[in-house]
Amino acid sequence: MVIQGVHYLSDFEAKKAIMETAKRLEAKGFLTAGDGSLSVRVGPNAVWVTVDGVDKAGLTQDMLVRVDLNGKANPSAHPKPLGEDLSIHLNIYRENPDVQCVLHAYPPCAAVLGRQGESLPAAGYSPSVRRLGRVELIAGLTGEALAKAVAAQSRTNKGVLLAEDGCMFWAKAPIEMCHLVEALSYR
Repeated sequence: MVIQGVHYLSDFEAKKAIMETAKRLEAKGFLTAGDGSLSVRVGPNAVWVTVDGVDKAGLTQDMLVRVDLNGKANPSAHPKPLGEDLSIHLNIYRENPDVQCVLHAYPPCAAVLGRQGESLPAAGYSPSVRRLGRVELIAGLTGEALAKAVAAQSRTNKGVLLAEDGCMFWAKAPIEMCHLVEALSYR
């Protein structure tokens, strides 16, 4: 659907994309034991996001919640727990209106890179790795300071490494987001 000249996935398309993306990334070991989160924007002020702690390979529609950009969930008879990283997702959407989806994942390479304490410079080989660009390491921040630092990166980069907390990527389409985290693993 198009709202104010911007194309958004419908609610149905967004939920389907989240479930397919989660299954793909879980199969690669990037979202394990209920860790990680995915969200897809469906309007200027609306996002579907995964519920906290659920097995991403077995996501169903009732494991997704629609929230506004302030984090307020649509009324539900059964409130569902939202991840502590929701504020990061929402800050990214507010900071960069071109972002249509956000992923918080835990590929093993992100843990290794985070422990090394260094950002990942842009690489010059393989088209997929070149698209990845530079990936900054963000360390020593929590809460709103972390959310703002990650969101600031969304203006110029496609993702970040989070010290001791995996990585986050954002894109215009869920499949593009998958390709970015896969390219990180290739690095």
